[in-house]
Amino acid sequence: DGENITFTYQSPATAEDQQDILFTSRTISKEQYYAGGNHLTFFHALTGVKFAIGNKSNDTRITRIEFTGLYDSGSCTVTPDYASGITSADCVEWTGRAKTAGFVFSQDFNGDVVTYDPADAAFGESLYATGTEDNINDEDASHSFWFIPQTLSSAVKLTVTFEVGGAEYTQTVDSGDKLKKGDGTYPNWEAGQLRTYTLTSNEVDINID
Repeated sequence: DGENITFTYQSPATAEDQQDILFTSRTISKEQYYAGGNHLTFFHALTGVKFAIGNKSNDTRITRIEFTGLYDSGSCTVTPDYASGITSADCVEWTGRAKTAGFVFSQDFNGDVVTYDPADAAFGESLYATGTEDNINDEDASHSFWFIPQTLSSAVKLTVTFEVGGAEYTQTVDSGDKLKKGDGTYPNWEAGQLRTYTLTSNEVDINID
């Protein structure tokens, strides 16, 4: 409508089919452009989640991740605002979100897994931090998940399939409760955010930080 960008969205089920969604809307004259300081600001409609492996042993390998209990569809309205300090979360509103019964977000990881150490990453725990070397995502972090922004709940489950010494195990974690903050509230996955969760596995359990 000249001010807002509105669309409906159905999220792909696998991380490799998902993509971040970026928006911008601004008119800049040639004179303004050459004067400098008038850059386009892009806003993110989705929230990013990637996984790292915390085990310091090449004997452990995560082969599959599954999420249930997350929103998978909804309507999004982006209202660009270029004031100082404005973030994607300030410009993006999701309505009519739905959790399709039985919907599973998943990704298989078939390549070699390298252990992740945030101290080795030039940009900390970010998507830009040597993606092919320091996390379990294949092909420079192309397997990061891109979810509809939402507040987690006790309904959110994470199932991890992993190998230890050649034996395969599957463990389901109540990730909504596991990731509760110190004050007992559930975390918000907001538009434009990217977080890395480190998974550590042993022969009986999965820990997530």
